[in-house]
Amino acid sequence: MSPDPNPDRHQFTVDGTFKIDTDMCPANRDHSALPTNPHPHPCAPSKANVTAEAGMDINSWRYVLSFGGAAGPGPYMPQASSPEEREEIENTFVDGFVKSYAEIKEELGFDGIDIDVESSLSTPLLSAFRKIFKKLHAQGELVSMAPESPILDPGNPAYEGEDPGAGAHNSYVPLVDTSIINHVSWVAPQLYNDLIPFGEDPAKYVQSLNAGTKVEWDGKLLEIKVPANKMVLGHPATAAAAPARKPPDWQVDPEALAAKYKASPELMATKGVMTWSVGHDYSNGWKWVKAMKTIWDD
Repeated sequence: MSPDPNPDRHQFTVDGTFKIDTDMCPANRDHSALPTNPHPHPCAPSKANVTAEAGMDINSWRYVLSFGGAAGPGPYMPQASSPEEREEIENTFVDGFVKSYAEIKEELGFDGIDIDVESSLSTPLLSAFRKIFKKLHAQGELVSMAPESPILDPGNPAYEGEDPGAGAHNSYVPLVDTSIINHVSWVAPQLYNDLIPFGEDPAKYVQSLNAGTKVEWDGKLLEIKVPANKMVLGHPATAAAAPARKPPDWQVDPEALAAKYKASPELMATKGVMTWSVGHDYSNGWKWVKAMKTIWDD
């Protein structure tokens, strides 16, 4: 077993346990960087707190704990010297993760997890995530993910846009193939940081995710057939929300995006839509949310 060469790159440990650090409470757990200590505010809002502030029914929405992001690489998994040791390492990580999640859920009221890890997705880590999905799904928890388009693009042997990096193309396939998809609540590909596959055609991308493409991984041949009702395509709330590229015209205008959905049976069959980000839409007068509500309400 080899040590982590970058021990400070994430808040995970090799036993799968983790902690939440927010802007309200920095990474140093003694809170010495705060102007007052002890401080009167919570380090992270609970579902009950958010519900009360919004004046909503607590059962009318779901609160999901997301892992990763652009600056959040995958947790380090030590290199095993044998299949038996790898199994032991994975199971230790899985048990620690599930235990930590249960403790944080009890405190903050989460309804599930979302995986948004965009780099360092090693084979042992993906295998561990598959086991975590099965355990949490069996407990009634939501399991979702938000891969960038290059890392979930089984319909293309090579990514159409900028090279996402060695080993990154289709790295999310083991988290959505037919042997695991029944343990996943939804898949929300990010269609804003990178080119949308198939010439910027989201309907063709939806079709490709359900086409039964086969991809080899970890000595197995995986089949990818994600049901449309488990797909939630992600779009930018404003052009400023997607600074890495110029979105197509139909994606920049929320009403044009809604019209594109209404005109496409493939898009209408999906579970819903996701956006980055609520903050951008708030600053734009909630134009994105208002337009998206018309897609299935009309």
